[in-house]
Amino acid sequence: MPDYARLSRSDDGRVKLEYSKDGKERIALWEPFGVGVFETIFDKDGAVLFQNLLYNQGNKQSMIEGLLKKHLDSVNIDKATRTEYTEVKLKKKCPGCGAMLLERVIDLKDDPNVPVMPIYVCSGCKTRSYYLSDAYLEHLLKTNESLFSQEERSYMDSNKTGFVDELKEYIIRIFASKRIMRIK
Repeated sequence: MPDYARLSRSDDGRVKLEYSKDGKERIALWEPFGVGVFETIFDKDGAVLFQNLLYNQGNKQSMIEGLLKKHLDSVNIDKATRTEYTEVKLKKKCPGCGAMLLERVIDLKDDPNVPVMPIYVCSGCKTRSYYLSDAYLEHLLKTNESLFSQEERSYMDSNKTGFVDELKEYIIRIFASKRIMRIK
């Protein structure tokens, strides 16, 4: 049984489940988006651990209800308290102005095979920034191995820490060239 489970719904169809299970606090969010549903799992501080665009040809709300039920079952939650919907906020300071006003922006590319980077905009100074948790980077590596060459995969297998550190450096350079700041 979870320590707590809270379920909320927004007026525009988003469904959020906040819960604590086995000492870990998580937030699961399902949002109708374009051609499907955008599913995101956050830690207690609002950092993205997992996100995925799930394509749907049918009713998005029905799909969200199915995803919610599947998630409730997977974490063994049978009852959740209904609460008022609030946005998930990243509990980090804006790298531009230092304010705690970061809002997530879903920035999807045309190619569904390209992983989605968690992007934020400060509602105060409008600075665009990104935050890449180690857990999300690990998830990206596991689920996108086909994007790496055999040589890169061998390096990853033999020196995971070195590979991850090198990958972080590339990501920092790419975003710096686009003038998107890193959230620390």
